[in-house]
Amino acid sequence: MHDFTATCTVESFTPLIGEVFELRAGDDVMELRLDSVKPSSVGMIRDIPVVLDGEEVPPRTSFSVAFRGPADRGFEQGVFELTHPATGTMTLMLTCFGADPDARLYEAVFA
Repeated sequence: MHDFTATCTVESFTPLIGEVFELRAGDDVMELRLDSVKPSSVGMIRDIPVVLDGEEVPPRTSFSVAFRGPADRGFEQGVFELTHPATGTMTLMLTCFGADPDARLYEAVFA
């Protein structure tokens, strides 16, 4: 069975907006709340089906997801495990792209 990240789409994440994902970085655990899901304006990035673990995965449009994390701790960029009941455990490259008084903001891009 292939990883959720290979087949997920904007529609996979949209119902999860506002929900909490658990981020693991070594022994450190932090909660991130899914803030937004945005399709790319570029269009189809993977425009032909691919076969993963014997299953055909259809083309998809690239998209990004943004998370809000604690304002008082965080990271700049890295590869982390995020877990949610609907997605299972995913390994994502997250980048901090901003902060406000209440949160640090992180983004993952799916191509």
